[in-house]
Amino acid sequence: MPGKVVAFAAVVGMLALGACSSPIYKSTLNTYNLTIARLQLAQSSELPRNQLDRVNGTYKGFITLVEAHNPNCPPTQWGIIDVGDDTLMLPYTPAVIMSVAVQPDGRLHGQAGTTVLDGVLRDGWLNFTVSSPACTSRYNFRYV
Repeated sequence: MPGKVVAFAAVVGMLALGACSSPIYKSTLNTYNLTIARLQLAQSSELPRNQLDRVNGTYKGFITLVEAHNPNCPPTQWGIIDVGDDTLMLPYTPAVIMSVAVQPDGRLHGQAGTTVLDGVLRDGWLNFTVSSPACTSRYNFRYV
């Protein structure tokens, strides 16, 4: 009888490990992690009113893959972006690195080949979309 219990436990353990490596489990875990990270970002402290016009600094947030026609598109993930000298440097893919000047009104517009970046940096938020024939990604970041 003890041998059967050990065998049963071994089978249950293997099934549990198999379930943890399944694509459905990984997708659910990834969704859960991104949800928790979004909640943490929403609850992080805001910039004081007298600093809302700051442009240069570090921004944390999410990159959301909206459309993909190529496996090299940046995945949906948490990220950090630094803005320095009123310029956003974005390594979008290994082949496309964008340098976009922040306009005095906070607008962002840049192009590298067929890849276009459009967005705005205002009130401590950096929001923009990058579109190319292969990928479209949305960036929602907050000054930290």
